[in-house]
Amino acid sequence: MLDGKWGGHWVGSVPGQVEDGVGPDLLPANAKYYKCPDCDKAFATKWEYERHRRTHTGEKPFACQMCPYRATQKTSLQKHLRTHSGEKPYACHLCTYKASQKVHLQNHIRTHSSEAPFTCPHCPYRCPRPDMLTQHMEIHSENK
Repeated sequence: MLDGKWGGHWVGSVPGQVEDGVGPDLLPANAKYYKCPDCDKAFATKWEYERHRRTHTGEKPFACQMCPYRATQKTSLQKHLRTHSGEKPYACHLCTYKASQKVHLQNHIRTHSSEAPFTCPHCPYRCPRPDMLTQHMEIHSENK
């Protein structure tokens, strides 16, 4: 299934045919990829592989110039920088709410619907946002 090794990582013969972080048993026999020695995921490019490796090494090469925050990925630093700039590029189409991150907008939009995917393991309570569940869970910890 594998053609050989390069730099200690398995490499096949056809570039660009690997999905982000799939197991080598799911790859075409002629696929070129970089295999992680720690978790057995495989990557199509050296860049993706190196980015993934930081999840194991803990390396955080992207530093905020305004505070001690450091990130493993450039996109994480870019999101963080919005906390300093106040930029909120994600806007709700149902109200005036704006968010600095897409996930925050997605959580907010649930407040306009009956969708409540977050459930309490101790009672029937359901809610649309994870922070609401965290707040609710305090009730159960106070009762103990």
